Amino acid sequence: MTDIVQALMDEVYGEWQKEDNMGKSKWEVLDGFSEAHKIAVVFGNFNYQVENGGLNQWIYNGYFRDDAKKLIEYLEVGVGFDERFQTVLDTVYKLDQCAQETECDRYGCYRDLDDDDGDNSFIGDMINSDAFDTWYYKHCGESDWWEAVCEIIEKTKGRETVPDGRNQPDAKQKTPSVLDQIREAKAVPKQPSKRKSQEKTHGEEL
Repeated sequence: MTDIVQALMDEVYGEWQKEDNMGKSKWEVLDGFSEAHKIAVVFGNFNYQVENGGLNQWIYNGYFRDDAKKLIEYLEVGVGFDERFQTVLDTVYKLDQCAQETECDRYGCYRDLDDDDGDNSFIGDMINSDAFDTWYYKHCGESDWWEAVCEIIEKTKGRETVPDGRNQPDAKQKTPSVLDQIREAKAVPKQPSKRKSQEKTHGEEL
């Protein structure tokens, strides 16, 4: 993950830790941030979950229910310049269709009426999640993947709306693009990521 994406996520995490926000959901906090922060958090959470436990972990931990619509929206921006986004989009879209057809719960579970045992079924079993995991580990998560994610951030800049004005640059100042910041950061020794040291405090990973 690039330092830029990690920094955007850390800003959201830091805001969520404030006492006034302790009872808020992730998206209630994100509503006060720019589109760039939302993209960083959605892709960051997706990558963190898939790399640690596969696509099924992302579903079962509630991220699919919380983030799928936004992830689909952002992936649709990226399909025009990176074919990897199309593969992820096809998979998440298929999961979304399965969720609508089965009316699954927050964790991707649903009651299969064709199951004589009456056990719950899981929407992750309706697609080849193992094959997706193998593909993702091979093609995504490295620096070029995050540069592509930052390109999505660049392409969505014009529609950013921040209610309280947070993180909006002065119109008189020329702000370097996210990609320019990434290229500059490559010349600076990388600092250890804070992500692994952050503990869940709201019943869910940010």
